[in-house]
Amino acid sequence: MEKLRAARSAGAREGGKDMRWWGFVAGAMIILALAGGCASKDGAGGAGPSARDVQEFHAAVADDDAIIVERLLAAKPALANARNEQGQTPLQTANQRGASEAADVLRRHGAKE
Repeated sequence: MEKLRAARSAGAREGGKDMRWWGFVAGAMIILALAGGCASKDGAGGAGPSARDVQEFHAAVADDDAIIVERLLAAKPALANARNEQGQTPLQTANQRGASEAADVLRRHGAKE
């Protein structure tokens, strides 16, 4: 059992699958949960993003996680300019946190300060 724990912590393979795969799966589950499956055919989404969607999106922006930001914007384009509880846009959050990659993604999706 100790060898298995050591292998997991080192990112080794177990049963031929990279343990990092589970990080990807967890990220995909977060995206699906936030997207809520409500995107319409025109990509505009259903109702506007919920307060939780906005909070989670701003957290991804603040973490400079450009991949998650890109995927969430693909699912819910309205997030690009969704203000958080402090009244900040995602682009303002990115600039404040020095999240340059997330800021680039936001600009490509038409985000405004």
